Amino acid sequence: MKLEIVVESNWGSIHELKRFLEGHDGWSITGINLEPILRVRGMDPTILVAVVGAAGAGLGALISGLLAVARQSKTKKVIIQGRQGSRLEIPVDTPPDKVDYWIDKLREIDADRIIV
Repeated sequence: MKLEIVVESNWGSIHELKRFLEGHDGWSITGINLEPILRVRGMDPTILVAVVGAAGAGLGALISGLLAVARQSKTKKVIIQGRQGSRLEIPVDTPPDKVDYWIDKLREIDADRIIV
């Protein structure tokens, strides 16, 4: 089973974000596919669609990579939004051993968007 999650960020260009995430530790073995969504209007944030396997490794790498983006951009949290409007905020200082907790929460709310 594959999940499609929109990743939205104001950090760098769409290509910089994609390169950063793909260069993050452990990313190469996850099978995550990042597809840019190009917008025509002016100051839209960078938007990628992450196609991730439902298994924990891909989701863990995605969350860990986005937490690293958030730390670099001096953001204090990563926001996960569910299809029904629920919303979670992951603190940027979340330790790696707590990422699995957020993966479970992401699944519980049927997340379809992550904002950094």
